[in-house]
Amino acid sequence: PDVLSVLAFLARSGFDQALIDVGANVGLMTYHCRSLFRSFHCFEPNPRVFNVLTANLAGVFGRELHLHNFGLGEQDETSVLFVPHRNQGGAFIAGNSNAYSEDVLSDAKRVLDGMSQINVEVRRGRRVFQELFAEMPDGGFVVKIDTEGFERTILREIVAAKPAVAFTVMPPAS
Repeated sequence: PDVLSVLAFLARSGFDQALIDVGANVGLMTYHCRSLFRSFHCFEPNPRVFNVLTANLAGVFGRELHLHNFGLGEQDETSVLFVPHRNQGGAFIAGNSNAYSEDVLSDAKRVLDGMSQINVEVRRGRRVFQELFAEMPDGGFVVKIDTEGFERTILREIVAAKPAVAFTVMPPAS
């Protein structure tokens, strides 16, 4: 509810051009924001979760919905996504770009009952954001990020894209 309240406030304050949902999961945030923003870009690298995201949103939204089945990072690559069996939405990519410590990533609650490994596409975030920002030269968009430790990397890629407008950074939801 708190994150939705902030998103609603930002949309009412003129940032309603688009919601860019990085780490969209099954689309819950986007769904609840459907009347607040004019367009939506959802990024979700997990193919299984992406199928649920598509099923949840495709019939509700029209052409203003853009679903992207890849992750965002520092470079174009194929990465290994670790998917906890008990929490598909808690999937993560380990490595230097992930700010979470090894202790957090291997926490018993996260790895209980094991994990699957899936190869996923990752695209260089700054190029993706440059394209998105070019579509919205007057700004007025919000970027929501929930990427299981990749938030700092995504923020660096946004800054590297050098949007012509100011943007607000919110800490990740807990």
